[in-house]
Amino acid sequence: QCDPAAAEIVFKSRIPLKLGTRHFVNQPWLTQADREKLNSSSNPEARILVDLFDEFLSYKTRTHSPMYDPVTLSLVFTDQFIQTELRYFTIQIHNEILHMVPSEANDPSALPIIVPKQVKPRAFIDYLIELLMNNN
Repeated sequence: QCDPAAAEIVFKSRIPLKLGTRHFVNQPWLTQADREKLNSSSNPEARILVDLFDEFLSYKTRTHSPMYDPVTLSLVFTDQFIQTELRYFTIQIHNEILHMVPSEANDPSALPIIVPKQVKPRAFIDYLIELLMNNN
């Protein structure tokens, strides 16, 4: 959910945008095996992630947690885990919902937006675990 009017202002500002779209950022999963590794760490941040993982899964019927936000944030500091490409979209708002419609570069209302093309989910999870395990 979003504020469509605010999103429209951001999109139409023409500032360079890099988006982590859901069909890519839902691929890195933190699993029970990953949880056990993190649980053995003396790093307080690793323990926080374990606690969040346990709390999240207490409401679910699955045994893993997609890492939407962390992998999306990785787009800010590295292209190591998500390969991106430049695509063009027009923005439309219908019934208070913002829609990004694929477009062509020569469309005068098209906006250039960098979007994921491919993700390396296990590489991201391994990096996250290593970062938390070695940050004592």
